[in-house]
Amino acid sequence: MEQSVFIIKPDAMKHSRKVKNVLLRAGFRIVSSKKIRLTQKMIDRFYDNLRHKKSIREATMNYLLNKTVEIGIVEGKSAILRLVAVCGQWTNPRKCEPDTLRALLGGKRGKRINRSYIFWRNAIHHSRNKSEAKRDLKIF
Repeated sequence: MEQSVFIIKPDAMKHSRKVKNVLLRAGFRIVSSKKIRLTQKMIDRFYDNLRHKKSIREATMNYLLNKTVEIGIVEGKSAILRLVAVCGQWTNPRKCEPDTLRALLGGKRGKRINRSYIFWRNAIHHSRNKSEAKRDLKIF
């Protein structure tokens, strides 16, 4: 069995029960789930790939810092790939398949951060591959 991490972001917290029900109906077992307030250290570790992208990192911090989120671990066969499929592959909810969590719960408009990047409130974070899942599982 494979494990993966999801985070229900602040703007989707009012739908946390729906998110977990979708995950259960998709065949995942929710191993653990807890509501926490994200610290700067947690965000830095989760979004390590943004450390050299100052404006994007700042937008992410403003969006998540000291706000309540729900973090969970799901388990199942091919959990990482299946979680990507259920949540949505793209950070832009409008590019995701219509029945994914990001398409259903994500923001409809993004905020331009710089000339090449638009910040999307996409409702949920998920580990995208095995190395991310391994990193994410260690954080929580």
